[in-house]
Amino acid sequence: MPRSRWKKYLLIAFSIMLAILLTRPAAASLMRPAAAIVTDSLLTPISPPDKTSPRVTLAEFRDNMDLTYRLIMSAYNSAKNEIGLHYSPAQQQQAYQAENALERAIKTLDLSDIPPAQLEDVGVESALLLKEILDRIPLPPEDRIPDIVAVQNEKIDYWEIPSTEIAILQLSEGFNVGDFVFSKETIKRLKKFYKEVEILPYQDQASAGFYEFYISKPGSLLPPKWSHFIPEWSNRLYFEQTIWQWISLFFVYVFVIVIITITQKILKTKLENLEDMTSAWLGLSLPLITFVSAFSADHLLDQEVNLTGSVLSIIKTSHLILEYATGAWFAFLFLNAIGVSLLLTQRFQENVLEATMVRNGFRLLGILAGATVVTIGFTNIGISVAPLLASLGAGSLALSFGLQPYIQDTIGGITLFANGAMKIGDFCEFGGVSGTIEDIGLRATLIRTTDRRLITMPNSNVSAMLVNHSRRDKYLFDRQLEVSGETPFTRLPEIIAALYDRFTHYDRLEGVEVNVTSLSQSDTIKLGLFGYVLTTDHAEYIKIQSDLMLEAVTVLDKLGIIGKISAKG
Repeated sequence: MPRSRWKKYLLIAFSIMLAILLTRPAAASLMRPAAAIVTDSLLTPISPPDKTSPRVTLAEFRDNMDLTYRLIMSAYNSAKNEIGLHYSPAQQQQAYQAENALERAIKTLDLSDIPPAQLEDVGVESALLLKEILDRIPLPPEDRIPDIVAVQNEKIDYWEIPSTEIAILQLSEGFNVGDFVFSKETIKRLKKFYKEVEILPYQDQASAGFYEFYISKPGSLLPPKWSHFIPEWSNRLYFEQTIWQWISLFFVYVFVIVIITITQKILKTKLENLEDMTSAWLGLSLPLITFVSAFSADHLLDQEVNLTGSVLSIIKTSHLILEYATGAWFAFLFLNAIGVSLLLTQRFQENVLEATMVRNGFRLLGILAGATVVTIGFTNIGISVAPLLASLGAGSLALSFGLQPYIQDTIGGITLFANGAMKIGDFCEFGGVSGTIEDIGLRATLIRTTDRRLITMPNSNVSAMLVNHSRRDKYLFDRQLEVSGETPFTRLPEIIAALYDRFTHYDRLEGVEVNVTSLSQSDTIKLGLFGYVLTTDHAEYIKIQSDLMLEAVTVLDKLGIIGKISAKG
């Protein structure tokens, strides 16, 4: 494509985007008057259409859609030659009446299967599509359409327009039970029906081109006045959207991607050198900006650019997934930031165990909040949570086996918190693994071993095998002194007395015992050394234990006895 043409497209797209940003959207410009003006003095904007029989339902739909078309086209065409970017009060009034009429027409459609997030868009498009179809096919005379008398006398609850599959049925449940509406199956196939009759000419008094007018114009039902300046060539449709709509879509996404990328890069640079609390709160900006960007893009493309059809459905669903995902992300980070802020207060700095409980508690609340946001999002998008929960219930046995370790670990973590069995900084032993506690999570505990390894141990194992050396009131010194078997037995009392005397004079040792545990001249003579080291610090105990073993070897050396110290076996 020539460069000049590209420049032309870019200039048009930029002008459209600038106009959208600088002028009020059409929906906002349709200012609501203090008192609504309707065609029937007995009707109000919330009055439901008459749906007591197929005849009146069809008439209500057609009459309201005809009124919508006349009002919108009157306001739009009368504003073409007027100066300014805003509609006159009279034109705004016509648009408001048209919206009321369209809403009454939509109420004759069964939209119960449409997800809440797409209800408004699908309702408008379905009404316009159905109007296009009815304007192109011959309808039976009024007296051949069942009225209230026929319904009551013949027990009619279903009627199809002759030679079509467009059905009007009576609702058997729900808030509007007994009303006749266009069936949900009909609504689902309207696009197919429209494609099949699109080549047919319009019938007399039809709303010619209303659907194409709506999908090719920006804004809501009444396009903004600047839409008159959109070049005619850019209104050509490709895949249900016009050229100018595709260009606008491109620029919106470029803008969103640039905003999110810049935010991510700034945060990556800033967060590295910030304090924990500042970092936690500033970290909220990325999900927040992502959410706002996705929400703004969704509003702009839906309400202003006015994408329609399957393209809008895909984009809206994608945006909603992103919005609810970032909403759940934000909820988790927000509660985590509150927890981090509380941990920096003096009370929790002095009580490490309470600080751990608060931190994990807010993390759990964050997970629950995020799960709630996702559940609401599923419902709004149209993904039912009930079947998902039912399927989980049906596979509960397999699930229970899969989740059992996690449940056990979580219960073990709660037990540790409740009993206060250990705290961060304690030196503990767990089934042969010993080290200093670095972190206590809800599911696992981090242990730094003496050789500086970091071990993650499930809380179920921790609570079952916990030995907290930091909670001792004193340490046990229990060693074995091996003396050469060639040592005469007569010297044993002298050796025991010397060792006992040396150990009882050691001020950090109490309950001293020295006794013979094994006699064998062919092998070795074993003496047991027992006592309690008066310290609660493990590092200090290791030093004192080393001193005591050196003291024992020194005593033997002075007596001229050969021996060695070993652990008691």
